[in-house]
Amino acid sequence: MKRSIYLTLSGLSVLLILVYVNHQDSIHEPLNPKQRYDLKTAAGLKAYQFDQKVERRAKDDHKNNRYDSPDLAMELEVELRSEMGQPFSYSGSYRFSAQRAAYANNQTASRTREILPWVERGPGNVGGRTRALLIHPDSNDVWIAGAVGGGIWKTENAGLSWRAVADDLPILSVTALAMCDSQPNVMYAGTGEGFYNFDAIIGDGLFKSVDGGESWEQVLSTVNQPEFKYVNRIIVSPTDPDLVLAATNTGIERSDDGGASWTEVYQPSGRTQQIIANPQNFLTQYATVNGVGVVKSIDAGLNWSPTGSMTAGFARIEMAIAPSDTAILYASFVGSGSSLYGFYRSDDAGASWSNLGNSPNWLGSQGWYDNTLVVSPFDANEIIVGGLDLYRIIVNSHTMSATKLTNWYAGAGYPYVHADQHMLLTIPGTGGNYSLLAGNDGGVFFSNDNGVTWSQRDDGYNVTQFYDADKHPAIQEFIGGTQDNGTNLSPNNATSSSAWDEAIGGDGFECSWNKHDGNIVYGSLYYSRLYKSTDGGNSFQSVGNGLPQSNVFYTSIGMDPRDSDVLLVVGDNNTLNRTADGGATWEIISGDFANTSRKIFQFSSVNSNIVWAASTSFGINVSTDHGRHFQLVNPPATAPGGYVLGIATHPDLENSAFITFGVSGGPKIFRTDDLGQSWTDITGNLPNVPVHTLIVLPFDTSRFWIGTDIGLFESPDNGATWAYANSGIPAVAIKKLKIVGQEIVAATHGRGIWSVHLDELPPLEVPILSPILAQLPPPPPNYPLVRINFSTRSAHDSIQVIANDSVIARFGPTPAYSDRMASFTGTYGNEVGVTVIGFSAGVAYTSDGSSLPIFAPRTAYVESFDSLGVQMTGDLMVGSDPNFSTNVLQTLHPYSSGQNYYAYIGPPILIDQTSSMTYRDVALVEPGDPGTSYPDLAMWDFVTVEGSLNGTDWQILIEPYDSRYDGDWTQYYNANSDATEALLRDHSINLGDFYATGDTVSLRFRLFADEYVTGWGWAIDDLEISSSTATTNFVALPTQYALLPNYPNPFNASTTIRFTLGHSGKIDLAIYDLLGRKVTKLLVGERMQAGPTYSLKWNGTDGRGQNVASGLYYLRLSYDGGEVFRKLTLLK
Repeated sequence: MKRSIYLTLSGLSVLLILVYVNHQDSIHEPLNPKQRYDLKTAAGLKAYQFDQKVERRAKDDHKNNRYDSPDLAMELEVELRSEMGQPFSYSGSYRFSAQRAAYANNQTASRTREILPWVERGPGNVGGRTRALLIHPDSNDVWIAGAVGGGIWKTENAGLSWRAVADDLPILSVTALAMCDSQPNVMYAGTGEGFYNFDAIIGDGLFKSVDGGESWEQVLSTVNQPEFKYVNRIIVSPTDPDLVLAATNTGIERSDDGGASWTEVYQPSGRTQQIIANPQNFLTQYATVNGVGVVKSIDAGLNWSPTGSMTAGFARIEMAIAPSDTAILYASFVGSGSSLYGFYRSDDAGASWSNLGNSPNWLGSQGWYDNTLVVSPFDANEIIVGGLDLYRIIVNSHTMSATKLTNWYAGAGYPYVHADQHMLLTIPGTGGNYSLLAGNDGGVFFSNDNGVTWSQRDDGYNVTQFYDADKHPAIQEFIGGTQDNGTNLSPNNATSSSAWDEAIGGDGFECSWNKHDGNIVYGSLYYSRLYKSTDGGNSFQSVGNGLPQSNVFYTSIGMDPRDSDVLLVVGDNNTLNRTADGGATWEIISGDFANTSRKIFQFSSVNSNIVWAASTSFGINVSTDHGRHFQLVNPPATAPGGYVLGIATHPDLENSAFITFGVSGGPKIFRTDDLGQSWTDITGNLPNVPVHTLIVLPFDTSRFWIGTDIGLFESPDNGATWAYANSGIPAVAIKKLKIVGQEIVAATHGRGIWSVHLDELPPLEVPILSPILAQLPPPPPNYPLVRINFSTRSAHDSIQVIANDSVIARFGPTPAYSDRMASFTGTYGNEVGVTVIGFSAGVAYTSDGSSLPIFAPRTAYVESFDSLGVQMTGDLMVGSDPNFSTNVLQTLHPYSSGQNYYAYIGPPILIDQTSSMTYRDVALVEPGDPGTSYPDLAMWDFVTVEGSLNGTDWQILIEPYDSRYDGDWTQYYNANSDATEALLRDHSINLGDFYATGDTVSLRFRLFADEYVTGWGWAIDDLEISSSTATTNFVALPTQYALLPNYPNPFNASTTIRFTLGHSGKIDLAIYDLLGRKVTKLLVGERMQAGPTYSLKWNGTDGRGQNVASGLYYLRLSYDGGEVFRKLTLLK
């Protein structure tokens, strides 16, 4: 818990200056940390999104929190659709078979399609895994992209905007695209991602478009055919659109009639990973066979034979042909550990191969997953290769040299391109220049200068795979956990093109928004790692406090809808974790979950004492005491032996619940009305498709909605019959449906977040909450101005800001979740106490109070932290520690992750050239990667000292350091030992090196902690700030900034305005009306000297010279570090 510490000074009077503050943007100063970006402009928003995203990616790398765990994610998807210990239970094209059955059911029932006002919420800037790309031969700006989880997309402006072209089909796992160059309206798409070390989810065969990718039809000859379960690559004759070849996991299939029929022309002993054709002669083709090598055809794929021999011991192979010399071939071989086995070249069309080496290893340990290459269109010796990142290879004779082109996080000296490269294409230019198109786990990236610089081209490419989502209780703001791309937070009123913030890195899973206080929201990372925000998602901190990490990839969360401080989090084996205080403390709860770690939870929407938790059909548990104890219930007699995919409760009947399954051929939905003593199968006429989630509509409890692998279904009769909704949301896997007030939120696995508003739903009952007053920051060093920031959690008819028992600011009607600011000028040597009161229907809702001492500037300050008069404020505490003989200024031990800790030295310091600062400390904070230093992003946690001339802009005064600063510190950190007094080390800062004589400076200690690993923390002792020329510890107070009474007031034609300055510098002087709108500027950036009393006249006109109406106006004097106001009354 944060705590402020300071000496309360008394005996001096407090000068109260009433300050008017309105809430318009012209005066309002937001609390949001994004304020350093101009979010009102597209460029500013894009800059913020980009910086925020890549910085989070950087912080993930060092914790082995890879942004995607593709093997674990795919394993999860297989397990959810299989019986325990059994292979994937569905046959090929099961989604299309289910969709056809659903349409047939609708037709039989003569069901009329009901279109609902679904809104696509985005994210429009995240992207997703892209293995297939096409560039139109007649226009370099027309691209087709195939997303593994998001279907087929098209852009006509080189990726600046995208649109889905197959939303009416079940979302395709697209891994291959090809077109006929002479008839580019004819395109083919292959499905089924056959890249994994075990069987992945089966694809749906081939698809064909004859209108340039605008619409697609399934190639019926590939439906339910084992040869087309996994289509890895496709080629089409450039002159004959009917001549098509497909590389699949079983071999090579060939069609000469546009896919109507197929002939298997090659059946190898390994997986056929790739097939390519000579760009100058389609008769010559090559295919790579994992574990076998490269094979070749010289008759358009009718016959195949091995190319030159290669040393055994490899697995996956990717290859490319040099367009400028098609006899030159390159192949990237994957070896043991999925690293680079060798980079091979052939100069004779495959008759022989030479290994150019395997360093650097650009594949890392994921060559089975990401491995791609393309040859320059002009230079046969220049190759772009991709694994985790992108490299340029230059071949000279039989040697190669590599230059790294990109990095998957910023700060490493390379352009940012998302991790895990899957596809590379070139666009020839002129003069040896060419463009590059890269498909990776973040979507599509583009370079127009041979790979030197890169830009992300994902706007509107909404193929994000969400596991879960939730909504703010009062506004249209959403949060969701995704595969590959972290936990993301939307802006208010998000649409399909909205840019979302990445709130938490790594693979994101379940999330929960407090339904009573929208400032509190939770997200999760794999292995039961929970994160909490108390500021509406602007920042998240790791929730530890006894919550153990697990070995469970999918982190599930259950939140009590009535008491949002009560949560359940998944644990290993037969355990789960429970908190009743929002994560401050945890207890381990046991149940009978068949010793299976993956579990999901659901509190009853009627009675929170009833809580459901389930793993498999043999591990369904219920609690009747608010989740403190769980009992195993009877399994449904006909349930498959697989995982429970979803749990739902009834809005009226507390003993009723529903569970859903995903195993092929078995029942999918069961209902109990007696707390699990018995179950009824309500699958009915539902097609054979996994069911992930179910909700009961509270305004008509006979109506159920379910989310399946092919979209939304509805039952109008308590589950007796089911109909395909097809109501305006794509045919995509819906992982979660949630009702939040009058909105239903759908988290899809491949098409982002959608929501629909239904007037029939009851509004969410949210209690009126008091405003939240932020911790008061120290005033500027040269003026005792207190900046008061607060936010609302409920709408209020009016708001008052109270400082030292006086109303200093009033606000009119204020909406919920708004940020506001006021300011107050106190006097040195006194404390300011502040509260904020919101009034709703005549009832006062008072915030917690906050107080701040105002310290006068000094030339010197000495602090041993042993007296009661410690003049410091902030997050660090003064107190004893068992390993120190005297008090120290210290963090909590261990400190928490995901935040900055500040300790402000109370008195500002008046500088001369001899001013210096010394202190002793020990900092057992997480060390950065070897060789890193500030500002490298791989320097994970650090401590430093900072100074400011205005209290807003801070300058680093000592190079940030971590536990590597001292060998003993490193040893203690690595041993996870507590610090001792013997570890204190001396530091010295010459303040005169940073500031000029006469400057007044605020100083602070700072500890930065990233989102993950922490340590014992920081302790500081024996602080001394001194000057050899100082004769007294206190300095005379500076001249005051003031707006003196204007005259006349009230006035008619004109009035004289008088003011004084506290320090020399630039000022602004402007007039505002009662709504906070700027009327005119009197002075802008005017540099003026302190001392004189200035005067000027205002003649009652606006900035255009037009006379303004009679009424009350406000004069604002703004300066570096503050502002003052005065009322003016114009009478005509």
